[in-house]
Amino acid sequence: MTSTPTSPPVLDIAFATISQFDQNPAFFDAADQAPITWWSDGQQIYWRDHEISADPASFVCFNRSFARDQRHCFVRNTRLTGADVETFKALNACYALDRRYAWTLGGRFEPADIQSFEVCDAGLNLRRNRTIYPFHDGSTQQGLRQIPSGYARDAQQVYVYDFWGKTKLVKNADAASFVSNGDSIYGRDRTQVFYIQKPLKDSLHNSPTHVLAHTCRV
Repeated sequence: MTSTPTSPPVLDIAFATISQFDQNPAFFDAADQAPITWWSDGQQIYWRDHEISADPASFVCFNRSFARDQRHCFVRNTRLTGADVETFKALNACYALDRRYAWTLGGRFEPADIQSFEVCDAGLNLRRNRTIYPFHDGSTQQGLRQIPSGYARDAQQVYVYDFWGKTKLVKNADAASFVSNGDSIYGRDRTQVFYIQKPLKDSLHNSPTHVLAHTCRV
């Protein structure tokens, strides 16, 4: 599972005139049902209303958070120190990977076994993600909050990023049998159900699928 790199859209908008980015309908992406993130005016690269020091000719974005040019990799409006440009790729909306590290919005971390590292879901929090975007022209648009969050695993460990702080270990999770519930909040292995990184007490006495059926409704 990887995200295909594409060039950012080129918009005929003067950066200096931008105010209240989310309220400008010109920035709304109907496909993502949310305001765009990466864009260009033909000369400069931007992440939302932030100027990015990047090479426009070689710049590509993998998704709403991760991008690279010929010299640097980026997460949102931050240049990633130590990322390997040649092998850098986004696995989903939440995780990226190069030959040495895995990356989230919380920074880089070293998986126990990077060769077997893989994501377990789409990397987006699917709970409480519906919203209405009001625009300054008086119009509105139903949309989604695109919140990076999700599980990943390798042959030895399970990991979770929940949009706040650093990527966490899901301690005592069985990596071989672990699966995400698909909403990036709940997951389970052969004996337990987890809410983010915490095991649910009921799952110690009931089957994981039984607990999910009664707690994980989107």
